[in-house]
Amino acid sequence: MRATLDCLTNHVEKKEPDVIAVTGDLVQIGLASEIDQAAQWLDSLSKIAKVVLVPGNHDFYQADSVAYACESWAQYLWPDGNKRSTFPSVIRAGNTTIIGLSSAQPEPFWSARGMVDERQLNELEKILQDSTGSMRCVLIHHPPIEGRCAGRKALRNSKALQEVLDRGRAEFVLHGHVHRNTEYCINDYTKVFSTASASNALRHASSSFRIFDVVRDQSDWRMVSTLEVVHDSRCEEIMTSEIVWKDTALR
Repeated sequence: MRATLDCLTNHVEKKEPDVIAVTGDLVQIGLASEIDQAAQWLDSLSKIAKVVLVPGNHDFYQADSVAYACESWAQYLWPDGNKRSTFPSVIRAGNTTIIGLSSAQPEPFWSARGMVDERQLNELEKILQDSTGSMRCVLIHHPPIEGRCAGRKALRNSKALQEVLDRGRAEFVLHGHVHRNTEYCINDYTKVFSTASASNALRHASSSFRIFDVVRDQSDWRMVSTLEVVHDSRCEEIMTSEIVWKDTALR
């Protein structure tokens, strides 16, 4: 619902974020008119803060959707100014490195599966190595591990991605796709968050967004994660947690 989305956007603005991360599925079937409307919303977000976007399977729903979406959303898909139309994208915001992966590809109408190609995995591994010492946040549309959604909606090579995240010891991953709020770990170090749709008016998975405050505390990373849910134009903080990353474990 557009009214719900506008309400959430207003609440996000009040939080005065440094960066806004969007994990895809801005449209339904990749029509040009849908992509244009989504571009208008992204433009409104960009007046609040820097926006980084990764595409969802609905954004690349049809083969002829891909080029137009990439053209229309280029400044958000590649906010570092690199418009090669390739992923990963990388931006640095203070002490945080944000890495965007594309798992989206055109699929038969009954499938919502995704794939992170080998080139992206190789580049991701190098970026994680080169950005050691910063907080690494990986954005992807599909869940990065098996078992988080039905097989027809899953990431085809989730095992390969998880191996790269394990070796690179990425601090946290943000994903969409499942339309619900979840938090889990994929190893002893990497935390994963999914967030319900920003425009969902249903009570069981209300319109939501998350705030992440990241600080360096001597040799440790500390992050306060806050989940905000929108109900009937009101924004309610429903969960806050603090995470500390040490040398060997996520606590």
